[in-house]
Amino acid sequence: MLTEEELPNLKSSTKLGIDMDAENQENVIIMPKKVQKKEVVKKKIENKETEEKVTKIVVNDGKKTFGFGFVNEKMEVVDKDEKKGRDEKVVFVKEESSEESEENKEMSEDQEEETKDTKEEVKEEIKDNKEETKDNKEEVKDNKEEIKERKNKRIIAVNIKRKEEIEKRRKELPILMEERITQPRRIAATAMAKRVGEEMGEEGGVVSYQIRYDSQVKENTKIKFMTDGILLREIQSDVLLRKYSCIIIDEAHERNLNTDILIGILSRIVKLRNKRGEAMRLIIMSATLRVSEFTENQRLFKKAPKVIKVETRQYPVRTYFSKRTEIEDYCSEAIKKVNKIHKKLPGGGILVFLTGHKEIEEVCKELRNNKENQELYVLALYSSLEPKEQEKIFEKIPEGKRLCVISTDIAETSITIPNIKYVVDSGRKKTRYYDTKSGISSFVIKWISKASAAQRAGRAGRNFEGYCYRLYSSSIYENIFEEFEKAEIERMPLESVILTLKGMGIDKVINFPVPSQINIERLKEANKILEIIGILDSKERITEIGKIIKEYPLHPRLGKILYLTQKKGIEEIGLTLVSGLSVNDIFLDQECDRSLFINKDSDLISLILLIDTFRIAEAKKSITELQYCKLYGIKIQAFHEILLLRSQLCNILGKQNKIPTHLITPSEQIELRKIIASCFVDNVARLVRREELGKYINSGLRHAYLTAITKQPAVISSKSVLYGQLPDYIVFHEIVETAYKTMVGVTRVNFKWLEDASPDFITSFEKKSFN
Repeated sequence: MLTEEELPNLKSSTKLGIDMDAENQENVIIMPKKVQKKEVVKKKIENKETEEKVTKIVVNDGKKTFGFGFVNEKMEVVDKDEKKGRDEKVVFVKEESSEESEENKEMSEDQEEETKDTKEEVKEEIKDNKEETKDNKEEVKDNKEEIKERKNKRIIAVNIKRKEEIEKRRKELPILMEERITQPRRIAATAMAKRVGEEMGEEGGVVSYQIRYDSQVKENTKIKFMTDGILLREIQSDVLLRKYSCIIIDEAHERNLNTDILIGILSRIVKLRNKRGEAMRLIIMSATLRVSEFTENQRLFKKAPKVIKVETRQYPVRTYFSKRTEIEDYCSEAIKKVNKIHKKLPGGGILVFLTGHKEIEEVCKELRNNKENQELYVLALYSSLEPKEQEKIFEKIPEGKRLCVISTDIAETSITIPNIKYVVDSGRKKTRYYDTKSGISSFVIKWISKASAAQRAGRAGRNFEGYCYRLYSSSIYENIFEEFEKAEIERMPLESVILTLKGMGIDKVINFPVPSQINIERLKEANKILEIIGILDSKERITEIGKIIKEYPLHPRLGKILYLTQKKGIEEIGLTLVSGLSVNDIFLDQECDRSLFINKDSDLISLILLIDTFRIAEAKKSITELQYCKLYGIKIQAFHEILLLRSQLCNILGKQNKIPTHLITPSEQIELRKIIASCFVDNVARLVRREELGKYINSGLRHAYLTAITKQPAVISSKSVLYGQLPDYIVFHEIVETAYKTMVGVTRVNFKWLEDASPDFITSFEKKSFN
């Protein structure tokens, strides 16, 4: 419990990382460790009558009893009678569990005596404030003067569970502006909103979330959790984010594309808001952040932000390395470890980290089929799992069962699964890499970083002492694991980033501030692609098409498809196609007869037939979405996302989500293939001519294609409708790295269509020959 004697120590910047001098305060705070139990809020305000600066402090210290007091500007506790108009009230809040010890009860009684007089006064003051709040509702909406008074406010806040009587008092105080917290994943945003709402005792939408396709935001929402992509979309319509007083970027260490771009944009918004006297706070949070990338990056923050380090109250976690590392069959090692834990160790949940849904489902099946695991309650967790199935990890488990969650790295951060005591870490993750020069996209199973390993171990020890079993040796960890994961901006395509920034009026993307410097060669390659497909001109300026499609939540290629199909009067077909192409890997690994949807000229048209056949059948109530997906081996969550995206795009275009009256006609197919050729012209491929093969005439290369972006020849995927047909010219959606360079999403095209789309590029490509 915080005593009056301890209060002056709060001024120490070494303890809290806060400079109490208001003139030197910045509006950006970096928190490398998340606050979990303590809440400290410090405010600097200007006393209008005396023109002197005073300090208000609210301290919530995790227990139950609460009292009130006053401090002067020297941070000395004073009696109420000494208050002379320049001192602010200090509220101490201390909460504890309902099973309060006798000793704590005695302490509470002592405190009640000490604060009895001031409690009555506060009740009267709250009563007066209620009347004042009613009279000033319109003024609160504008609150420009209040924003100026809050200009130098500092906040370090966490979620705590308060007693009912405290909640009643708290709800009587007005909340003037919204706070917004970004999360890297949808499940994290929804779970955090629910948890924070429960702990604050708020119902009715004060704490809410907004993710793609789903928003629970209401008029009275004041704290909003959302994915980073949602906030990026908001910035495009309101560059200064005027409705928000504070934005928190959580799990910043993950360094995905959206997070890096957001941090760069927000660093500028903070400055602009300050100049206008409308201060906004930016807080960047993580438990394993490489702080130097922010504090030493003068392009991002000219003056280094304040760094607040808060040690969390976590139970100790014992970590054990394997004596030997199983390189290939680590899933079997994980199963053995789970069985051993379940059989020999005391109760407590088990969390296993693997790399993908296929591995996870296989391991879950084997664990469930083990007769010795009758008391093991096994659940899967991965991003493409249905939300209802994902939420099972937070629900109460059946009586007499032990929870065992098999997950991808989705459980590594942001969410806390209840009662996890044991972590089994494979040390691997599946990551998508894209080589700009070769144009090859590949999913690679690779070792995680040391920072990720620490995050995984930290999933145990939340409720009691934990244990982490690493399925790799300490030698692998020390010598192979990198300290931090490489940021997405260093390994993913940049076309969407460039269009987003140029759409905001940022012409020199190379000068845009991000935590990691954008590689100039990769930037040039992305600019070249955008120029070829007509999104940028030869001077790297955004074209008229680019200005239109920047509003679409799509890759620039797909945005152009949607634009051109509108021009040609086949936008319903375009909507279906871009929705289908935006969702990766929609089919299950099982043999199914999909001959009903085969189009001999294009995998992309086959995809349209698959989607629209269902939409027509569902409208006639002849089949459900679940039945359709089971019948044709489609991932239900992926297919559902396609339908949701199509509906969202219709809303953006101001169109009705019409049910098709017919499937795509032959004439519409030709028109669509011309559009596909235009939008994928840089992904052109030509069949290697017989005279070019030479000594390779009898090799597998006789079925190979030359592409514009790869040095080595590529082949058509065996799953393509064009496999074995060998047309002279094709375009492809992407190349993936398998045993060969494999083209997927293939469409037969006419050479004239390619020439019409980009004559200079195609002329140059035709000069390329097989070597």
